[in-house]
Parts: sequence; structure tokens; C-alpha cells
Amino acid sequence: MNYNDFYLEGVNWIGEVTKEGVSATKGRGELFSGLFIRPELPENNQPSDPELHGLTPEQLKGAIRVSLENGATGVCLFTPGRMTDEHWKALASEVFSK
Repeated sequence: MNYNDFYLEGVNWIGEVTKEGVSATKGRGELFSGLFIRPELPENNQPSDPELHGLTPEQLKGAIRVSLENGATGVCLFTPGRMTDEHWKALASEVFSK
């Protein structure tokens, strides 16, 4: 499993490390992208604490897409209690579009 949040990197990075991880497993296992959900914060608040960074709904959508496109078996959401209605819509739009 790879994790996005602690590195404060963008969605494209998630795709890159997913591709690396899938390549490194050489078919001996499955890889999941661990995606951290951003808590609801004021619109212009970009926290520096990795625990509060997480993905916005739009970023979640892109993270799921690049994870699956780069060979991830699936995704795991951390912390699902932070999911807003918009996060759930983003998740559904990517999962059910395939």
C-alpha cells in the first residue's frame, strides 16, 4: 500500500508511486493506494500539518483515477468519517464509471 498524505505531494505523485509499486511487486501481490481525506476546513486554509492535509473531493477523484490507471488493485480511504457529500459523489463517479 502506498499513502499520499504524509508527503504533501499532489495527485500526479500518487500515480507515479502507484506505478513504481506495481512494478516492484512484479505480480506477486496487490497494491492499494491509501488516500487520506481532507477534513472540512475554511476554503483558503492550506494546512502544513500532514494529518490535516488530505484530499479535497476533486483531488480524490483524480487520485482514484491515477491509482487505477497505474495498476492499483483498488483504494483505501483514510479517514472515511471525514467524507463529505461531495467526497462520496467523487468516489461514486470514479468507481461506477468503469
